[in-house]
Amino acid sequence: MDKPFWEVFVSHSTSGKDCVNGVARNLRDKLRPALSPTYEVHVDATGIHVGDKWEPWIHKTLDRSQIGIVLLDTHAASKSKWVKRESTLLSARPSVESVIAVLIGITRRDITEKYPDFDFLKDRQMIDAAECTTEADIEREADRVLGLITDRLRQATDGMPTADVTMTRALSYTFDLYDDEVDSITERFFAEQLKTRGDRPLFPNQWLAKFIIDDQLGESALGAIEDVTFKLDRADHAVRILLSSWILWSEAMPISTERPPPPDPRTPVLLTDDPHVAERYVARAYGCARSQINTERFDPSANGEQTPAQVVAELFSGVRGKGCARAHDNTCAKHALRPQHVLMSAPGGIESAAQVIKAIHERCPSTVVILMVKPDDYAKFDDAGMDELLGAAYRPIERIDAERERRFHDNQAHIRDVVKNSGGSW
Repeated sequence: MDKPFWEVFVSHSTSGKDCVNGVARNLRDKLRPALSPTYEVHVDATGIHVGDKWEPWIHKTLDRSQIGIVLLDTHAASKSKWVKRESTLLSARPSVESVIAVLIGITRRDITEKYPDFDFLKDRQMIDAAECTTEADIEREADRVLGLITDRLRQATDGMPTADVTMTRALSYTFDLYDDEVDSITERFFAEQLKTRGDRPLFPNQWLAKFIIDDQLGESALGAIEDVTFKLDRADHAVRILLSSWILWSEAMPISTERPPPPDPRTPVLLTDDPHVAERYVARAYGCARSQINTERFDPSANGEQTPAQVVAELFSGVRGKGCARAHDNTCAKHALRPQHVLMSAPGGIESAAQVIKAIHERCPSTVVILMVKPDDYAKFDDAGMDELLGAAYRPIERIDAERERRFHDNQAHIRDVVKNSGGSW
């Protein structure tokens, strides 16, 4: 796994007693190595750079976090507007799956009687901690609290690719379900998977999302989709994820760019002439992250006989919205963070398509050109022939078995209808 499953936000008072700042400091130092690589820990004292404004940073970081840890002593509970605001935001955000309140020198009864502003934390997990004054006591208390926190946060026993983490998390956010509904659907359709799920740090709705994705539009996945209620404002994203789930990330990986801009021009070759299938490959390569999916269908022979230079001029014209801002080294500056993906057919033959692709990469090396080729046409060249035509840019993609592709074609319209008419809330 090359990306944390979850991000953790630690809320504490920077002007309270030494114990609070000491515990926060120790937890910051101890949580990161203890929870890495499964969790990324944010503590406001380390996340704000000189000149940054506090509130925008806090909101941005809270939006990225799925777990909150609130360090609460008498000063934080009675005088810190930031701890109150942060803990309220953590409890209210739908993306935050768990909030753990660490009560330092105060009791649960104090929350009700003395600090009613934090009464909402009573329904969250709580850890009682002693109020400390010396560094030795702070160190011991931080170690004890760390142990209690890690007991509540399971560690992954094996990794998942970044794209799978992104996809699982994103699909779970589209569900509009209560916990008992999640449990019921999971037990009804994925009882066997529950028995062997391992100890990944997923919450119940994430497990349901993962089981649906892993089933690759099989009977269990389709049955679960029928029973899930989806949020209306996330229905389109749910459809995008579900209609890409029949492809494994490892199968779509040659399309993805490891880091922007791509280290070199690339041309994945896909054995299909169906642009709908090609679009699903692109989506799957990036875990269906909306910010990275940027595709355009392109038929170089649509306007008759054209030279490669004429084709490139048309593709990058302002009319097509691909005006490319070149950097000084001739790389694509405009699209460096969001590589363009061109789905190119080859009706005029693979040889002529290869000439166009080379011209595209001379114009913009960051553009990923996905060449869609019919299997019969590909068979005339095989790997060696394609490698000779496309050179180092060539990225072969093995064809997925016909059964999985059939599931996609047979169910795509039905899945769209089910998701968008499931009756979820906005």
